[in-house]
Amino acid sequence: MTAAVSIDGGRFAITGGLSLLGERLTAHLLGGGAREVVLVDNFAFHPERTPADTGDVRTRLVRGDVRDGETLRGAFAGIDGVFHTAAFVTLPLSQDPMLGIDVNIRGTATVLDAAAASGVRKVVLSSSVAVYGESLDAPIHETSPFRTSGLQPAAVLYGASKLSAEALGEKAHRDHGLAVVSLRYSSLYDESQRGRGLNAMHLWEVMQQMIEKRSPTIGAEPEETHDYLHSSDAARANLAAMRSTVASGSYTIATGRARRLDEAVRILSALVDFPGDVDFDAGADRVRFSRSTNLQYDVDAARRDLGWKADVDLEQGLALLVEHTQRAKES
Repeated sequence: MTAAVSIDGGRFAITGGLSLLGERLTAHLLGGGAREVVLVDNFAFHPERTPADTGDVRTRLVRGDVRDGETLRGAFAGIDGVFHTAAFVTLPLSQDPMLGIDVNIRGTATVLDAAAASGVRKVVLSSSVAVYGESLDAPIHETSPFRTSGLQPAAVLYGASKLSAEALGEKAHRDHGLAVVSLRYSSLYDESQRGRGLNAMHLWEVMQQMIEKRSPTIGAEPEETHDYLHSSDAARANLAAMRSTVASGSYTIATGRARRLDEAVRILSALVDFPGDVDFDAGADRVRFSRSTNLQYDVDAARRDLGWKADVDLEQGLALLVEHTQRAKES
């Protein structure tokens, strides 16, 4: 059986279905003709939602934890492909390491076991460029090692948990023949930004202050560097991986262009016509997954094997962010 799973007419499940990426994925799947999308979420970050509140007859919301195999097997019955996005990111993992590690590792193992037992054809795992740590490679590519020297403990734990999740995916492929593709995202952001994105939240917070004509202060260094990836590009990468004939492997999903934080702030200043200055004041205890100011990700493998490349550059993405926020304030 081919590892390629067609979106049109297919049935899919998304763990972390109410997350920023989960919502983007849902829209792309429905737009691609999916017959059913099951959203599995524990409501930890969305307590106001109810299982009936899905907004589309082709979607179904299941309240459940990714460590609950029985719930997952029920949710995955008759499903063609699973997108596993549920996870603890660096900041909440730093606040509760034991729970974060349990969700990221045991939760992934449970998702993979349930998928194999339910006859799911392919799983696309959400990973992170945090698996490279402080890599010295230029550019950084899929075979670059996880370099932990100088990293904060939370960053080491998060990167290691994602590497462990990828290894579990490889093992599930070898042991059960389950097609598993891992996608290593760079810094995700979106115009409906939530309070969990460690790197993108600086942009969200400074934009809010600029719109309100307040003098912003950012708790980071101006030279801090990230490859900012719009969630719509990440969602397209997920669909590309599901459609592809690739049955196993890990891919860097990034724009390939790193940007300094002060550069991103200047773009925001121009978009909102903010005349003032921005202060940068990084605290010593600030949680970060990398200290590098010289990031360059090689995205050729994703382009070659998955037929994917990023479409939204930072200028376009921040323009969407500002437009969405201003429209929401006016309504």
